[in-house]
Amino acid sequence: MSYIAKVYLKKMFRDDAFKIETYNGVEYLKITVNNVISPLEVQKVPDDSPNNHFDLIDENNKVIAGKGNPPVWDKFMVEAKGKKYNKDNYKSTVGVKVDRNEQYIVWVPNPGWKVGEEHKLTVKIYQDRPIEFFIRFNVT
Repeated sequence: MSYIAKVYLKKMFRDDAFKIETYNGVEYLKITVNNVISPLEVQKVPDDSPNNHFDLIDENNKVIAGKGNPPVWDKFMVEAKGKKYNKDNYKSTVGVKVDRNEQYIVWVPNPGWKVGEEHKLTVKIYQDRPIEFFIRFNVT
């Protein structure tokens, strides 16, 4: 299992990285991620749904997005280079590259969190070399 050092996590997720924002009538937790390690390029996407390859888990062990909560996939989005990708167009992410010091945004339907609350989010990515890390934050 791979992990990401806390020093990088603090740079990846700044103090205002977790915001509540409405988009197309849906209230989202908008997570802004700063790419501080190395360029990320989508070289291929899974044959099955990408939803089967990650989980976002809150401090109460509730899966708020990912494999453990399939209904959220209908509204889940990732934004890179100013374009939003969802369950309908995720295959077009092949070739998209987020350079070092650029940002990408993860849009998760708000699980009921409020501005000012403190939360813990565990990220699990299921791949050949699984990655798991957690971050504590205040919703802004």
